[in-house]
Amino acid sequence: MEERLSLLSDAEAEAAKRLHWLEDEYQKAEADMRQIIRYSHIEKLTEEVADVFIKRIYVYKGRKIEIEWNFCVDRGSS
Repeated sequence: MEERLSLLSDAEAEAAKRLHWLEDEYQKAEADMRQIIRYSHIEKLTEEVADVFIKRIYVYKGRKIEIEWNFCVDRGSS
């Protein structure tokens, strides 16, 4: 019985950690969405908009570019 109680306690602790992580991810996604909605009316890329949405731009040989966003399009799960 004690072993089962210990296993259930461990499972509860893991579930609580997972819930905390999911709540954090939800808050981040909500903040990202507020920023997107705030700028949804834009018609051109201004310096202000670029500062809000773009963290870094990498330029490679062969005309390849990579944009690192300030928000995550697909957070997925870990």
